[in-house]
Amino acid sequence: MALLTRTQAVPPQAEWLHWLYVRGNHTISCNVDLRDGRYALTLLPLWSPETQITETFRGPADAMRRHAELAARLQEAGWLLVEGGPVRAAA
Repeated sequence: MALLTRTQAVPPQAEWLHWLYVRGNHTISCNVDLRDGRYALTLLPLWSPETQITETFRGPADAMRRHAELAARLQEAGWLLVEGGPVRAAA
């Protein structure tokens, strides 16, 4: 006789972190992701994608600290955070 037990689902892993800011009719995307063993922070003005800025860091703490600095500056400049958090892999 087989014994069936309920197992815990493994939570999906975040692929990257993403924040979206708006001010007027402009939108900025801000991401932190892992690329080639380094953490990348990318700030992308969606109205001008060729002017994106990417900074790389050795560890996640440094990338997140820099993100916090940028987030504070954006909010001080009147940008409104409309969405943010982990982006999970598509099923």
